[in-house]
Amino acid sequence: MLPSGELIRLGSLANEAGWFCADGPGPSLRGLVKGYAGPFGGFGVITRIAIGLDEWRGPAVMPTEGRSPDYKIRLPNDRHRVFIFKFPTLDQLRDAMIEIGKAEIGQAVLKYFNATAALLATQSANDFWELWESGLFQRELSMPLYVYLATNSPEEMAYEEAVLREIVAETGGTEVDPAIRAIYENNMDFFILVGFLQRVLRLGGAWAPAKLSADSVHHMFEVGKAIPEFLNEFIAKGLILDAPDNFQIISMEYGHLAHIELLFLWERNLPGWGEIPMQVMARSHETEIRHGHHATMPPRSMPMLEALGPLYSNCHIWSEKIREAFGTGR
Repeated sequence: MLPSGELIRLGSLANEAGWFCADGPGPSLRGLVKGYAGPFGGFGVITRIAIGLDEWRGPAVMPTEGRSPDYKIRLPNDRHRVFIFKFPTLDQLRDAMIEIGKAEIGQAVLKYFNATAALLATQSANDFWELWESGLFQRELSMPLYVYLATNSPEEMAYEEAVLREIVAETGGTEVDPAIRAIYENNMDFFILVGFLQRVLRLGGAWAPAKLSADSVHHMFEVGKAIPEFLNEFIAKGLILDAPDNFQIISMEYGHLAHIELLFLWERNLPGWGEIPMQVMARSHETEIRHGHHATMPPRSMPMLEALGPLYSNCHIWSEKIREAFGTGR
């Protein structure tokens, strides 16, 4: 629904062909929801939407062992398998992700965080530091591709694995250390619920995202390649964890769209610790403006709007004037 009150139908619905495709001819739903602000950009209000669902190829009742947060989920290995590959460059990783999408295989296909992965794989802060200081996850998971194959039969699994390995070989990927792959094969919960996500808060109790958006696979990887430009200065000052590769890019809809998220961690006992996330986010925005990227959600709170507004033609001043004109307050 546009601000004028006009109702716009997109994709196949616009051509009276039913609810089956979000793309044209004509305007595309993906074109509205991706980008810098997506559905928050003021184009209008989405009043009705159809969602396509893939069937779950696992058991109706999840086979769990143990107790939360240390329970495990193990699924039949002949129909559920995890593969993790490493790549020399983000461009090669991106190409593999796109080709996997074209082949329409993979229940989950993503470039995952490496520091967050280490936190989720350990039981305590001491365990994390022992693993992190070993350098294993930095070496093996700086540019990883996680692929979870879920199929209806062993024969289908054999086919999808063969296709996957051919794509990875052609794009220059190799398998990671078997010890890392075993972590995920031993507990498939990572791809289903991540019931132990609270472990990321153990180190200093402070973490925040600096990127949260969706666009094409190619654009999200361009955003990822620019992250060290602003993050490394905070790492050099000892303000955040030394983890410039701690971002994920998730392929969606067989590579038609991708989501990016960067997580940075810092300690609350640092002087002025409350200003650290604002400074990182401001530098993140500056980097995006310089490159023409769009991967950060717009400011939501007044303090953040006032801090970042000068980067965007002083939009915080105009926002305040609008509030005053309509008497809405803050």
